[in-house]
Amino acid sequence: LVKNTAYVLTDFTEMKNMAAFKKKNPDDVSFQWVKHCALVVPLFDMEGKLWSLQFITVGAKMFIKGARKSDTCFLIGEVSHAGASPICLTEGFATGASIHLATGHPVFVCWDAGNLVNMAPQVRAAYVGWPLIICGDNDVGTEGNPGLSSAQKAAKAANCDYVVPDFDRLIGKIKEAANG
Repeated sequence: LVKNTAYVLTDFTEMKNMAAFKKKNPDDVSFQWVKHCALVVPLFDMEGKLWSLQFITVGAKMFIKGARKSDTCFLIGEVSHAGASPICLTEGFATGASIHLATGHPVFVCWDAGNLVNMAPQVRAAYVGWPLIICGDNDVGTEGNPGLSSAQKAAKAANCDYVVPDFDRLIGKIKEAANG
């Protein structure tokens, strides 16, 4: 095996051999069994270098153990024509995909609240002429609301606006529609 190289194994015998190798050499290799219907999302730095993968399955989001996640992202869509549309930044892939589908805007997925704060100034530096919008999570009920506070920090770091969902207003509208 070549160090720092990813392989995709589809042959059952190769998979068994890899599992046996891992058992004998636990610090020499890391692997992830990719389950049927898993979504695999690459983690790139701003120069386009691939650092790791995220595996999303029903009820689970996993990253490769020990691999770099900080200062990486994934771009959904395409950034073209300075200022033509805002560039959005989100924590997770599902939020990013939803925003891209709803708006057509390019979206940088940053994986979590802390990395959103790391990536915002990097995206700002790479795309000086574009408006940025931090699309934060609203972690109502979680101590300190890390989604909201990180969105605010990221917006300050990138000198841009932020938005978060207003669940109270949405719940009110749902109740109105149900009663109306």
